[in-house]
Amino acid sequence: MVEEYSDITNILKKIESIYLSKNIFISGSFDDFEKYCVRGKVESFVENLSKKLHEEDYKITSGYGMGIGSSVITGVLRGSKTTGKENLDRILSLKPFPFHIEDGIEREKIWHKYRQDMLKNCGTAIFLLGNKKKEGGIQLADGVRKEFAIAKTQGMNLIPIGATGYVSKECFKDMCNNFEQYYPNSDKNLNKAFQKLGSKNVSEKKMIGNIIDFLKLLRKYHMEM
Repeated sequence: MVEEYSDITNILKKIESIYLSKNIFISGSFDDFEKYCVRGKVESFVENLSKKLHEEDYKITSGYGMGIGSSVITGVLRGSKTTGKENLDRILSLKPFPFHIEDGIEREKIWHKYRQDMLKNCGTAIFLLGNKKKEGGIQLADGVRKEFAIAKTQGMNLIPIGATGYVSKECFKDMCNNFEQYYPNSDKNLNKAFQKLGSKNVSEKKMIGNIIDFLKLLRKYHMEM
């Protein structure tokens, strides 16, 4: 029973949160896969993950990260052949970055606002790998770090796939150490399912299954909050 106006506000926020949780932002990039610990090729994993997410009725948003973006598109398109949902605007949102901005400070300001806008209509963010080639070596991708920080600030569901390594592994470790901070009052089943996202040397199919299982438990968690 609703007893105060504040109760209505809380109910509406909960409904919005549950609705937006079905909109998933996929963050990630890679030039290197030496520390990637899922069996098989990265491209195949991303493609089949995107396909499965679509089949589970999630809408996907992608910033078209290096090495990730085209696999996301292919996966969603393959999935749409199965589901019959072929209206791309309803199932996939692509947000490639504006790269040709010469002034570095201006570029950072524009990209920060761009990331905020890109994530604002999503309730869940999945993070994959997160590295880039720079000055002849491989570095952790600061863009993926920034997207994690923005998603955290916006109160999104954060799902870094630790087994993919790099920035995603960093974020995964932080969440493992502070799980209650990210998902307050959650039960041990949610935590246990999250831990599986860092499992090494598992098959692509198994890891995708782990992600879907966590998403389902996450939805139950929000419904019961």
